[in-house]
Amino acid sequence: MSGVPNRRLLVTMLLLWGAAAVAYAALRLTYGERPAYVNVRWSTSIGDVERGRLERQYRLTSPEASDERTWSYLLTDVSRHNIRAIVRDPAVEDTHEINRMTFRPAAAAPRSAYLGPGPPWAGSFLEWLSQAFVSLAALALGVLALSAVGRPVLLQPPLAALAALLTSPHSVAAVPLRAWSRGVAARVPEASAEAVAIFRLIFGAACVWYLGWGVGRQLIANANPESGFQRMVLAVFEPAPLASDWIRPWIIFWALLFIAGAWARLSYVMLTIGAIVWAALLTTHFSTHLVAAPLMAMICLVPSRWGDAWSVDAWWRSRRRRDGSTSTVPPRIYGYTMWMPGLVFATSFAAAAAAKLRESGVAWITNGTVKYHFLTDAHQAPVDWGLRLAQHESVAVFMSFAAIALEAMLIVGVFSKRYRYRAAAGAGGLALLLGFALFQGVIWPLWWLMLMSFLPWHRVRPFTVCPPEPAAARRLPYARMQLAQIGIALAVITLQIAVSAAKVEYAPLLSTWDMYATTYSGPEDYESRSLTYLLVARFDDGARRACDVTDHEATELIEAGMSSSSRRVLSKCFPSASAVRSVLIEGRRRPIDWTKWEFGEQETVTVVGPIAVGAAR
Repeated sequence: MSGVPNRRLLVTMLLLWGAAAVAYAALRLTYGERPAYVNVRWSTSIGDVERGRLERQYRLTSPEASDERTWSYLLTDVSRHNIRAIVRDPAVEDTHEINRMTFRPAAAAPRSAYLGPGPPWAGSFLEWLSQAFVSLAALALGVLALSAVGRPVLLQPPLAALAALLTSPHSVAAVPLRAWSRGVAARVPEASAEAVAIFRLIFGAACVWYLGWGVGRQLIANANPESGFQRMVLAVFEPAPLASDWIRPWIIFWALLFIAGAWARLSYVMLTIGAIVWAALLTTHFSTHLVAAPLMAMICLVPSRWGDAWSVDAWWRSRRRRDGSTSTVPPRIYGYTMWMPGLVFATSFAAAAAAKLRESGVAWITNGTVKYHFLTDAHQAPVDWGLRLAQHESVAVFMSFAAIALEAMLIVGVFSKRYRYRAAAGAGGLALLLGFALFQGVIWPLWWLMLMSFLPWHRVRPFTVCPPEPAAARRLPYARMQLAQIGIALAVITLQIAVSAAKVEYAPLLSTWDMYATTYSGPEDYESRSLTYLLVARFDDGARRACDVTDHEATELIEAGMSSSSRRVLSKCFPSASAVRSVLIEGRRRPIDWTKWEFGEQETVTVVGPIAVGAAR
């Protein structure tokens, strides 16, 4: 490797160093350094008022007393100037997690998320990006150094491969991408325009029936947005709640046009937009799991050819063409429409299986965890079969194993070339949804709709010749359309892997599918963790009001008291939070008779409090 390749590698290395510098500069200018958790032991002469002044001066936040004079803090200003001032202040007797020689946080000091104008994850991403660029630049430098001093024969192939990867990553990546595209394209089943038409009629009717529910103004009031997209949608509807009444007619209008196949592609896009807005409002009050996978499938079906048969569009095209010419659409272009929902369905369940094994390992199986989830949801299950089965340990273990095995193996059936394996995957998906419905009373209607993907659509043969298309359409590069469809399939799988790895939940579209990933070591562990929490507030006028809070929010309140983040929980629960005098956290639980697998009467216990709020304001 010499000459031009060496010069290219040198230029690549310099560009990588430059990119690392830009990412690092953006990180520091936008977010500064990550705050560190430190301990400070104050002098005996320091009272509460003076300590508060010094905390503000040195940017010591989230105070938590370890003993009478030692406090734990989040140090938000980690500059040498500020830490030097803390260490040399006579009021500070001692510190921990601070290097008193270099005036820096200790290398092992715990760090919080980045604080700044943008989201915390953006700061972490910039940090990772700068480190990645530095690593790649160092790798390029190493390859150049070895090339300059002479390479052993054994190192020539790997060095050439590294140089190609660094200087032409697109050409290297093209090889596996082409292999992926060919492999996936071969697994998309063939179908006809008539099969798509039948799918369109059923799918459109389901949208009218289910999505045609009005989201209601009650979903806008007291909404609890989880994502930036939900906040953006609420910003539109909160000032004008009457506008939400138009979501239902919007969905029905475009769904009816879609069913008729009139402007099929446009009507489907408009229907999908309505579904996204509908889901964004719905998931401010209900679980993202209800709609995330079906909504993802709807978005992935945008490039489908909906109107080639049994549609107003097909009839209109046949009226306009009189030359008798026809165009042939590759059957896999139509097959994509039926195949894609199954891929999203299977990918979501595979992510659910991965979440269970990641959080609990094989203990999720060996503990017979399904029995605890059957017990939790027994109050809404239509039959008591789940509780009866749960009393037999071996049956519970087998069902736990079967649940994970089915969730993990659905994706194999989806990618199979043989329909019998696809049908087996569909039967497995049906078994999972039936189990949710019967044993837990959990029914997600749109998920059942995705099971249509596993029907034998390849047996629906063309009943009529597709109407001829204009010359421009006949020149349509179907290879590009197929490549786009395969690209969407790759994007769905890659996105789910990234979401599951990062444990990101972004309503209403993305989820890690960890809803049943929790396991319990035994009945005692289940009872100790089955508390549900209430935040009970007493107001200045003596009124007492309660609000349900999540386990995470309750833990935050218990551990941090009335910190700034805890006050956000208080404001979410009570719009008039400024009038709250004190709060306490109550836990509710129902004792269980494990001999009969029955809940007793609900008990309420005070977990912590009362915590004075007025004094902290």
